[in-house]
Parts: sequence; structure tokens; C-alpha cells
Amino acid sequence: MTKQNVTLSIIIASFNAKNELNDTITFLLKEFDHQIKEKLLEIVVIDGGSNDGTSELMRNIPTIRFLSESDNGIYDAMNKGVCLSFGKYCYFLSAGDKLIIENFNIILSELESSTVDVITANVDVYSRKKDFIRTTGSVINSREDFKKSMPVCHQATFFRNNHTLFYLPIFQLIGDKELLLRKFENKETFRHYNISIMNYFRDGFSANNTLLWKKENVVFSLLYFGISIDLVTKTISYCLERIKRIL
Repeated sequence: MTKQNVTLSIIIASFNAKNELNDTITFLLKEFDHQIKEKLLEIVVIDGGSNDGTSELMRNIPTIRFLSESDNGIYDAMNKGVCLSFGKYCYFLSAGDKLIIENFNIILSELESSTVDVITANVDVYSRKKDFIRTTGSVINSREDFKKSMPVCHQATFFRNNHTLFYLPIFQLIGDKELLLRKFENKETFRHYNISIMNYFRDGFSANNTLLWKKENVVFSLLYFGISIDLVTKTISYCLERIKRIL
């Protein structure tokens, strides 16, 4: 098998999440059995050196490419996944993520003939108690779309497997945002599907690290937009959050 013989590589980053990972890969193997057998789709699991039995679980699933070793966070793991993947496109999941399969398949069916560099969609956001909050995802029209928020998350993005597909290690939470803007500035082609392809539950690393998230947004704004009102606003928000933590 050579690079890009496969249409889609689904890359899963995991750390000490054996049960959630098992649920996710069991679902994927069931739903994409035909595509995997026909070498149209592959699953790559990058584990951060878990000690919860993840390696033992994966030894029994030879159809999945698996690597377990210590890493420097989720984006380091994703970069390793790209290096191990053979797909024309890469799609990133976390252990426990839930696809909306009928909508996901709409995009999957078009990937083989697609020439677009970045394909985006929507996600449905739920609270930790599984209450629906909102649908998020939007067309990216200009760099200004990145100033206030993240237009789409990595669970709603299909990246063409090319030389610009790598995450910067300086970020732990907003690497998706930086990668998308970098690709946009690189004049890569984008297409948005106004359909939700997964259910996202706000109980992950980003949701539990709001202070770091605000700090990284300050760094991001400085890198790409320089000194601006937006940067000042983000800096004040970050400082106030730190003061609240101290008090």
C-alpha cells in the first residue's frame, strides 16, 4: 500500500481512554467494514503510552494501524497519525466521539473524486449532561472569520494529505484554528457542507482548560493579527481569568 491509495484515513488520538476508544473503533469497524476491506478507508490509532490496557485491546484488531508511545499532547499525536496514514484525505477523531453516520457518508462518497484541499461541515454540540446546546460550523470566507472564534473544529474537517498538514507544537488547544488559517492564507481551496457529521460533548480537554484556551488565543491573535483591539480584549479576558483563579 502506498501513500494516497486509500481515500480516507481516520486518525484517532487517545490516552488512557480504553473504554471510549473501544466504543469508537467498534462503531467504525461495523459501519465501514466494506470500505476497510476494499482499502478505501483506514483507521490509525495514536496512543500516548496508556497504562489502562489500550495496547492489549488493539493487539486483537489487526486491521487498525496502531502506535503507542509518549507524546507532547494531542497535536503531536495527530502529526504522528498523518505520518503513518496513506489516505488522500485525513480526518481526526478523539476516543469517544460519535459520528452522525448518514451525514458523514454523504461527504465520504464524494472524497474519491474531490480535488478540494479542505472540506468542512458542522457538529452538534451537547453539554456534559447530553443536553443539546447548538450546531456549530460555518463557511470560511476571510481571515477575519478567525478573529473571534473557531469557524469549525477538527471533528468537522477533512484535510487533503499534503505537505501543509501538520500542527504547530506551540499550541495544546487551538491548533485546529491555526492550521485552518494557515491553509487559508496558503490559498488552499475550501468547501463547506451545511450538515452535522458528529455529536460533540463538551467534556474534553479544551472545555476543562479555559485559562489555557484564553492564553493561546492571545498568542494566536498576536501571531496572525498583530496589535489590535481584538488582541487587547483577549488579553484582558485572560488576565481577569487568572485573577479569578488567584482570588
